[in-house]
Amino acid sequence: MVAEGSSTRDRGPTTDHRRSPAVQSTVRAGVGAWWWREYNLSFGMQIPLGKGSLRQMYAGIGLKLVHGFGVAETVQSHGLLANERTGINQYVALVELDYRVRRSGTAFLGESGGNFETFPAPAGSGFGVDLGVAANLDGVLATLSITDIGSIRWTENLSESFSSYAGIITDPFSEATKDSIEKAIEGQTAPGSAFSTSLPTRLRIGFSFLSDSVRALRGFPSGLLLAFDYTQGLTNSLNNTTTPRFSLGVEYRPIFFLPLRSGVSVGGGTGVRWAAGFGLDFHYASFDLGLENVLLLFDPSGYDMLSVGAGLTIRL
Repeated sequence: MVAEGSSTRDRGPTTDHRRSPAVQSTVRAGVGAWWWREYNLSFGMQIPLGKGSLRQMYAGIGLKLVHGFGVAETVQSHGLLANERTGINQYVALVELDYRVRRSGTAFLGESGGNFETFPAPAGSGFGVDLGVAANLDGVLATLSITDIGSIRWTENLSESFSSYAGIITDPFSEATKDSIEKAIEGQTAPGSAFSTSLPTRLRIGFSFLSDSVRALRGFPSGLLLAFDYTQGLTNSLNNTTTPRFSLGVEYRPIFFLPLRSGVSVGGGTGVRWAAGFGLDFHYASFDLGLENVLLLFDPSGYDMLSVGAGLTIRL
């Protein structure tokens, strides 16, 4: 759940200038959950170049079939709570609530429940495209990519929850008031209509180089790989954000097939993150494992997110 709020002191929704200023708080909150799976076919090639500072250049494209198994997202959210004086030591509360959440999911995620399936029938489907280029500039590898261009169309088990409430509360402890607020928060549920969600499209720009190739880093261990990455989200869907993210990472191989990796990122709507991982890199195959937000292992109460990623690459 994400929420943002602001508190201001202003006059209440009345034109009577004799009334005291009201304390007004506006809150916008939303809930979101997503589950989808990608099947990716990628192709890359080296672009022949002549001699010069631009030694090598590569280009690649990835085509994705995307299956969506569940989504719940807030498409409308507004809340207002204002406390206004009506007399000496007398106040009323002005309450407004307006929200709409749409959902779609595979059969066992429905209200009737069911047994979990590893490969259930999708509730939505779509296509995506990844594009990328890379160039070797005098020992510095520069990369540019745009990933997850596309969308998912949700068509199965559609429903919407919604509520709209506006009222003046004079006695917050009365049963009628509590019932009205509870019904407003609970809202109503009705069948929904098909909708689309954009994939989490991102623009990435990166640079990487070996410590041996930079004179100022000659004191570092030989073969230490350093990388800088800038990520800019282009959509706000499926846990994506348009807040930029800056990352700095290192890789060191004590043994030629065992890369050890660590890095720090700032921004992206998540603050500061520390990641660590390793790989097993052989000629025909490689396996990579990474853990984001390593600090969670040392201070579980101070952090709220843990991400684990694994990948297997087979080279033909």
